[in-house]
Amino acid sequence: MTSERVAFCVFCDDVRPEVGNKLSLMGLYGGDMIAPGPAPVVLSKLCIVLWIIADIDDPPQRVGVRVLMPPDESERVKLDLPPLGVLVHPEGALRLHAQAVIPMTPFLLDREGFIQVMVETERETLRAGRLMVRFVDPAPSPEPAPPQAGAPVGSPRLESPPSQPAVQRGRRTRRRASTPPASPSTR
Repeated sequence: MTSERVAFCVFCDDVRPEVGNKLSLMGLYGGDMIAPGPAPVVLSKLCIVLWIIADIDDPPQRVGVRVLMPPDESERVKLDLPPLGVLVHPEGALRLHAQAVIPMTPFLLDREGFIQVMVETERETLRAGRLMVRFVDPAPSPEPAPPQAGAPVGSPRLESPPSQPAVQRGRRTRRRASTPPASPSTR
């Protein structure tokens, strides 16, 4: 029996190939992409790194990738990957791992919502991932208040509050008196 096929992806600003068959992902996005300013915003590049995992005995015969944009899931990118059955895999491997890097240059963001990456094979459609896009206007810097009469002139210093004294923990030792206890004094 074959197991389920899996597709997943990450979103980042750039992907750089490194020595030793490695990739360095620059500017990796977490759950949300915070775009500065009001829409539309043009990014110089957005990269999607995609992985597809399947059984060695059940490689997808057709792999199509679609990138859908908010809010109406309009198709921004559509591409077909080569069949995964032609990939070389180590002897004894049970699962096939295929990877693709999809750079999109330039990349226009004009609406808030989810960017979705869908993978279509000959028998199924898998959502590889999605990234929420939000637009945030930079907050205007407040106008400095005019100095009041008698107030010190100069810029205020921003300091963190004083730290609490450290609590030291260690072995408890019993103190021994080296001198005999003092006798009660008489008056």
